[in-house]
Amino acid sequence: MAYEWLFRGQDAYKTLKFEKKDGRVLPVAVEGVLSKAQMALSKELALRFPAYLNSLNLSDPQGRKLSLDDSGGSVTPEVNAQ
Repeated sequence: MAYEWLFRGQDAYKTLKFEKKDGRVLPVAVEGVLSKAQMALSKELALRFPAYLNSLNLSDPQGRKLSLDDSGGSVTPEVNAQ
């Protein structure tokens, strides 16, 4: 879910697949676009992530509650500092 929240709205992807050729394993670049069903699932997962993260009741080293909302919330600076 975190991945979907972080990269929400980005429907194109690049990845590697590995193929065996002449006894060797070679990386092959793959590019594509999510299907409509994948886009819908990605959006649903992204929408659920803030509630999940907030349910963990995380806090920073000073004991302040960390939370997440559509704009990032108080958890974003803490994550960026790591």
